[in-house]
Amino acid sequence: MAVILLINHISKSKILLFEFSNGFFKRGTTNIELIARKVSKYLDFPDSFLILVGTLWEDKNLIRRLPLSIKYRNRNISTKKAVLISPTLLSVIFGLIKESNEKLEEIIFSNKSEDVNKLKDIVKTIEANKSLKIYSTEDFLRKLPKTTLEKWL
Repeated sequence: MAVILLINHISKSKILLFEFSNGFFKRGTTNIELIARKVSKYLDFPDSFLILVGTLWEDKNLIRRLPLSIKYRNRNISTKKAVLISPTLLSVIFGLIKESNEKLEEIIFSNKSEDVNKLKDIVKTIEANKSLKIYSTEDFLRKLPKTTLEKWL
């Protein structure tokens, strides 16, 4: 049932945002503070849906249920437009072909092993593919309205 709801959210969103992190879990539980921090970064994109991909996924479930809101920095952050999923589910939902799935596994392995040089090489390879639009965090921040940036500073 949760996967059907996820696909529904994805299909209705104009913008899909992805965050990959091996920090979404600590000692087997969900790191709610990190999730709140990630979700709060994207609050000013009303037509977006945030897909948090946990790279240190040891859970048998493919989706981790999030609370409806999280108290963070003296405000309640709504998580209704965000989901925490496994890399496996990401591959299935987006129908990654074998080559793309292998690239995703390579990214996750490099992230887990904190191999920054390998991750930089992967980004260069992806950027060389002119059919993909890739935005860095800096590009994303430049697109935010000025008022949003002022809130963060």
